[in-house]
Amino acid sequence: KCFKLACVAGPKNKRKYFKLLLGLGIGLIITLFALGILIIRCRSRRKHAPSDLQNQSRSTYTDAIDSYHNPGPENGTVYFKIPLFSYKELEEATNNFHQANQLGSGGFGIVYY
Repeated sequence: KCFKLACVAGPKNKRKYFKLLLGLGIGLIITLFALGILIIRCRSRRKHAPSDLQNQSRSTYTDAIDSYHNPGPENGTVYFKIPLFSYKELEEATNNFHQANQLGSGGFGIVYY
């Protein structure tokens, strides 16, 4: 019997379609299995993330304290290779946080230059 797109002529075509469906089915099963493993790994990482973040925060805090006492270039304080300024230095640099030195504002506060 012939259809518009395919012609079924006998057992060879049935075997061909069976192999095609079998291959697609196996591929689908493997894909679903891999997707399941990926979902499980993502969920387990989320469960462990807060404690890892807390440990990282503690070490960052300790590093900050250590780097605060370690003078950097030009006798300034450096934290992760970024210079840290005291409040007094910031007041002097921004002319006591004068509005004329205001660059803009955002979610973390006002930005001065």
